[in-house]
Amino acid sequence: MKINLEKSEHNPKPNALKREHLKEEFSPILVSVGEIKQHFSDYESLFPLYRLLKYATDIKYGETTKSLDEKGFKHDGENTYIISTIDGRDKKSEGFKTCTGCIVVGVDKNTGKNISFLSHQDPFHFTEEGKSAFMKDFSESLSEIKNRSVEGSVDAIVVGGNALGLSYKGKNYEDYYKDSIEIISTLIEKELGFLPVVTTEAKKYPGSDTILFDTEHRRAYLLRNTKMEDDDNTPYLFKKGQKE
Repeated sequence: MKINLEKSEHNPKPNALKREHLKEEFSPILVSVGEIKQHFSDYESLFPLYRLLKYATDIKYGETTKSLDEKGFKHDGENTYIISTIDGRDKKSEGFKTCTGCIVVGVDKNTGKNISFLSHQDPFHFTEEGKSAFMKDFSESLSEIKNRSVEGSVDAIVVGGNALGLSYKGKNYEDYYKDSIEIISTLIEKELGFLPVVTTEAKKYPGSDTILFDTEHRRAYLLRNTKMEDDDNTPYLFKKGQKE
């Protein structure tokens, strides 16, 4: 369920849609959302997109456990979830079909530069049998970036997902998506003190997203390879039991 929360005595948590979780000197993550052809028809976006596609650290879903271990990425086996290391490198991840993802960024206390991590997780796994493992690993990464970052500099967004009218093991894709967003939002609220902005509604058509993140400039790009005219691209906050 979607909500736009107002900060009040009944809801003391800061509203990330209004940047209330950030100090004035820190910017929120800026997100460009669109079909691939839209991004590459924008001349100003061409260079940063090509640079990120070529040089960003690849959080490659489906990679072998050996490779993930060598890179220091957290996971629960192949095709489950991946949580990258926390560092100043740019990041990318492809193949967000039913999967959801999360980007978290903060300013390192020692260097004064942005650091980030990116996650890519399969809701069929991490909302069911892999739930406890994901919650442990994701919470640890949230705690680490919070402790390493300047207070009031941490921001987080949620991306991806699919609400196609299909089912898996007797459960609708849309329900998996909602469970996924709820788990991520709850963990972020617990560790960081605010609900993350969900950048768009889940896809309503077959297809996939590619996520690119420029850590230094806090700039994210969501490239969707399917039509988006029927998708709701209004950012929102998610909390179970409450409506917009």
